Amino acid sequence: MRHSLRTSIRCCSHDSSTTKTGGMHMVSIGLCEPQEMVREALVKAMAPMKGVKVLVSERDGNSFIQAVEREKPEVLIIDVAHPMGAGLEIARRAKAVHQHAKVVALVDDETDAALVDGYEAGASAVVSKNRPVKELHKIVLDAAANVPLLTSAVVGSAKKRLTESGYVWIDQLDETDRKMLELLTRGYTDRKISNEVCLSLQTVRNRISRLLKKLKLSNRTQLALHASRLNLGSSLQSSLDYSK
Repeated sequence: MRHSLRTSIRCCSHDSSTTKTGGMHMVSIGLCEPQEMVREALVKAMAPMKGVKVLVSERDGNSFIQAVEREKPEVLIIDVAHPMGAGLEIARRAKAVHQHAKVVALVDDETDAALVDGYEAGASAVVSKNRPVKELHKIVLDAAANVPLLTSAVVGSAKKRLTESGYVWIDQLDETDRKMLELLTRGYTDRKISNEVCLSLQTVRNRISRLLKKLKLSNRTQLALHASRLNLGSSLQSSLDYSK
C-alpha cells in the first residue's frame, strides 16, 4: 500500500498545528526500529497525526530500554521481525521496566506464529508493516485506551493451528536440528549439511529421518518446504544484531 509502514512517506503534511488537539490527551509513543528508513518514515508519518506524539525513537534495544525506563511512553511500537527473537526479547525487557506500557509489535506478516510470539512477549497488538500508517495510528490509540486487540481466544486459535501444522514442535528443536532445517531450505545436500554441522553423513541422515517421522512427512523435499513455510530458515540467518 502506498502509505504502508514499509515505505517512506513523502506526501505527509508536517504542519505541527495538526498535533494541537485542543486539550486532548496526547498518547506518547516509544519507537524501536533498527532500519533507519523505516524508523524515520514512521516518525514523520506519525508527527502530524492527532492525539499522538513520538517521545522515544531508537535504533538499538539497549538504548530503547533505557529511554523507556526514563521517559515512560504509553505505547511502545517495537519491530519484532528480527532473527533469533531479538525484537521479542526487547519487548519483554521493555514491559519489565515499564509494566503499564502497551506494546504494539511490528511484524513482516501477521501469521499465527507472529500472533502467538507477540502475545507471549506482552504485546497488545501485532501489526504487519504492510498496513497503512493510518491503521497503525488507530491501533496505537486503541491500545492506549485498553481496547482489546489481541485476545486470548484469538491466540488460542492460532496456537491450535500451529500445533496441528507441527510448528510448535519445530520451535522446540535443538540447535543442530534447527540448523539442519535451515540448510535444507537453502538446498544443501545431506553431505554438505554434514560438513556444516560437523556430524557424520549417516548421523545427518538419521536425524533427518527422525524429523520426517515426527512431522509425518514423506521426504526431505517436503521437510524443506515445511520449514520454509514456517519461516524457520529465515529466522536463523544472521542479520543486524538488534539486541545490542
